[in-house]
Amino acid sequence: MKTKLSKNGMITLPVEIRRRYNIEIGDEVGFVEEDGEYKIVPILNMEDLIDPSHFESTKRLIDEMRRERDNEE
Repeated sequence: MKTKLSKNGMITLPVEIRRRYNIEIGDEVGFVEEDGEYKIVPILNMEDLIDPSHFESTKRLIDEMRRERDNEE
């Protein structure tokens, strides 16, 4: 899957990704660097963290944050 960078530095997340991770208009995403590559991760608010439908993406985000912490130590 790929997308293009606009002249203003913006990208469009493909609909498949937005649907899979429940990313909607106005949601925030973060960029995580790992092994010379960037990952796009949803930034969840507290309501999302307790919503069972977001469990998998929340678990992935927490796991990623733990790996980053462990790499810094």
